[in-house]
Amino acid sequence: MPKRHSATLPENSQSPVFIRTSVNDEYSREVAIVLPFYNPGNNWLNTFVRHSKILQEELAGNASLKYIIVNDGTNDAGVDSEVLKLCNEMDNISYVTYEKNEGKGYALREGVRSAKSMYTIITDIDFPYSNKNISEIISLLLKGYDVVTGIREESYFNNLPFTRKIISKIFIFMNKFFFHLPVYDTQAGIKGFNERGKAVFLETTINRFLADTEFVMRAHKQKLSFSIIPVHLRHGVVFSNFGSSVIFTELKNFFKLIQLNIKRK
Repeated sequence: MPKRHSATLPENSQSPVFIRTSVNDEYSREVAIVLPFYNPGNNWLNTFVRHSKILQEELAGNASLKYIIVNDGTNDAGVDSEVLKLCNEMDNISYVTYEKNEGKGYALREGVRSAKSMYTIITDIDFPYSNKNISEIISLLLKGYDVVTGIREESYFNNLPFTRKIISKIFIFMNKFFFHLPVYDTQAGIKGFNERGKAVFLETTINRFLADTEFVMRAHKQKLSFSIIPVHLRHGVVFSNFGSSVIFTELKNFFKLIQLNIKRK
């Protein structure tokens, strides 16, 4: 069972910088950013703190941010201590952790399930995309779109290891061949959605990377509104390659999506 932690503020702590006229108004602009990780790099904590501060400044009070960090079974006990210390230093962080590595789709669902905000954004703990992309997603959600999803530019694929690049291109082709979707690059790794989108995301069943594709498929079938934006890779992001077991698992998951698509026609 996932364990959930959140920081408790001392009585004399300062309130968050966002000022709202009412509780309802605050909720209507509150965004939860779900950040899963598994065995993160040594510098992940500094990266998170730096980019969360930059994002706060860019939003300039137009939205209130909550962060939900999900530990997908990392086998380094020191990570728990790092995150819990961070929770005590920042009042807008919640932490979800469990012992067994279940996969990115599972981790995202646990984080999204924990979110109490009107809007949710899912991305990676290293903030691979420009903070301006996150600001743009928030702006489009506030305008009323149910789902906002990124699509990757060619410069992104040029930064991928060769095997991962080929696999990514193949899955885009397979999406075009087998499915009718509002976007075929479903694996960009950054999406935002409102409460309608959240309900659909929690219907997904795939535990690995293709949970993203399943979400887009289900949301499209239920006629949620989409906005699609190009996303820009942040300088210095380094990608790992896909192992053969990951590729095999995702191929099996893709065939599950084909079956799901047939059932829902």
